[in-house]
Amino acid sequence: MSGYTCSNCPIGYVGDGLKCSDYDECLNGTHACSQTCINEEGSYSCQCLPGYTLNSDNRGCIDVNECITGSNNCSNVATCTNQIGSYSCACNSGYVGDGINCYDVDECQNMSNNCSQICNNTVGSYTCSCIQGYELSSDKLTCVDINECQRFRPCDQVCINIEGSFTCECEQGFELNNNNLTCSVSDPCDFGHNCSQICAYINGSEICSCMKGYALTYGSQTEYEDVDECSLNPSPCNQLCTNNDGSYTCSCMNGYRFGSDGWTCYDINECLENNTCSQNANRTNAHGSYCVSA
Repeated sequence: MSGYTCSNCPIGYVGDGLKCSDYDECLNGTHACSQTCINEEGSYSCQCLPGYTLNSDNRGCIDVNECITGSNNCSNVATCTNQIGSYSCACNSGYVGDGINCYDVDECQNMSNNCSQICNNTVGSYTCSCIQGYELSSDKLTCVDINECQRFRPCDQVCINIEGSFTCECEQGFELNNNNLTCSVSDPCDFGHNCSQICAYINGSEICSCMKGYALTYGSQTEYEDVDECSLNPSPCNQLCTNNDGSYTCSCMNGYRFGSDGWTCYDINECLENNTCSQNANRTNAHGSYCVSA
């Protein structure tokens, strides 16, 4: 008999003590791994599938939250959602894509906005604005009229608010200036004056005058009457004067006619023109009449 004995093989090995060989825990199903078992000399180790990591006992596997650890490839404008053993990416509102690559949606161009007037595209979203005379309401989408008359009081006298704008008016006796905001004292000659013909506003007073051929009625500053030019001395005509309403006409006596100036009357020499004298008579012109036969 030999003088020694062999103890049992150490843990992880099998045999009679003289010969020991590795025990494959993975093959025999005696391991404690929750997922993948890897046999090693005299022992074994555990590994986890993608999306998992070993817990503190190096045997069990727990889910990896890639969204927290940052071990995901989601776009920075996408939302990462953890799943058991994995994760998913989804583009945020205002973007389109697969979650890994996301692109801005132009809500103004594709008409998916809710702006009542002007749409302004921004990265990942949009904003609304209004045309002049309007402002955004509390919903930041709808445009409402600005009452300029109440808020700004832009008019000198009377302000009338209209949709998207306003107009200014003046009280009686005033007229709107070219800036359409302020009022000035109106010219009474432009608005219901008392003059019968011509009105002039001079130094704050209404002055009446008449057209040529008329004169203000005696004792009146507003009424007029015809001027009888033919009664004037000297007469405006060279010979005959006929008064008309607001004017007069000149004419010549028989045997006279106007000269080239249209005013002076000249004798007509009938002896040189058609006459009733005998052809054998001596012809002598008489002022204002036909020839005299001698």
